[in-house]
Formats: sequence, structure tokens, C-alpha cells
Amino acid sequence: MGLLEGGPAVKKNKDPLWALSSAKQIQNHVGKKVFDNYLKLYAVRNPFDKVVSWFWHVMPLETKNVLNGDFEKTKQLFQAWIQMRPNLPVDLQFYKINSREFEAFIIKYESLSENIADLSNKLELESTIGDIKDWKTGVRKNHTLKLSEYYNEAAVKVVRNKFKHDFESFGYSRDVPPG
Repeated sequence: MGLLEGGPAVKKNKDPLWALSSAKQIQNHVGKKVFDNYLKLYAVRNPFDKVVSWFWHVMPLETKNVLNGDFEKTKQLFQAWIQMRPNLPVDLQFYKINSREFEAFIIKYESLSENIADLSNKLELESTIGDIKDWKTGVRKNHTLKLSEYYNEAAVKVVRNKFKHDFESFGYSRDVPPG
């Protein structure tokens, strides 16, 4: 297996819907009337952070272990990877059906706890979820490497081009966050 082989989890059961079902698949399964009347949620994340997270997610464990603590090698591999990675997780299939966006409650990864509390209030439910900001952070090996350190100008351009929808629709800055 090469340094950058791997990919997202594959559906392993026969359920018609799963965690990565598109909005269209969900609408087809429940019907347009039900889909239109249900509260829908978008879970979104800053595109620059999302791409770094994806980089670590698709990387084989042995490569993660080799990079652990080697910040220069990590940056070099990330910058090469993003230039050759044709399919980044832009997730438009979750936000649109037939190129049309539908109304949804937005939950941002960066404000996960607050947004879930807001959703609980909207639904008149008691929220006891607490602070979950650091959920699933164990995948990244080089935690001390700041987000901005991963990116060179070419890598920034790739993210800006691939994630135009997220920048325009969810209010993310087109600048790499420092953290």
C-alpha cells in the first residue's frame, strides 16, 4: 500500500440509508413530501480544517506513525497530496438536490456544542451534551502543528477553488485560520 492510499469508510450493511447517504438518496427513500416537511441539518466545517482532517483520515496508519512528530515531512506530504488529490470532501451531495439547496439548520464543527444547544432550544429539548469540541481529535498525529502551517499558497488555492460553496454559504473566511 502506498503512502496516501485509503479512503472513506465503505457501507457494510444492507440498510437503505447510512451516515453518508446523499440528500437525494434520503429524499428518494422517505419521499419528497416527508423530506420537505422534516427539519434538516447541515454539519459543516471550516474547509481548511476539513481538508487537513481528511488528509489524516485517508492516510494509512503506518504513514501516520512515520509522520508522527516530523512536522517538515508532514507539511511536505500534505502540500504534495493536496495538489494531486482530485476528490476532496466538498459534500455538495448533502447540501443540494438536483443543484438546488434546501433550507436546513446549520451546525458548525467550530461551534458544535453551542449549535447543538441552539438546536435543542429550537426543538424545546433539554440539552445535556456539554462541551464536545475535541470530539475525534485523535486521528491527527501532529497536534502541535498549526493549521496555517500545513498550507502553502498553492494548497490554499486548491481549497478556495474546491470549497467555493462553503465559503459563500456558511460564512467561512477565505484565509487559513491560524490555529
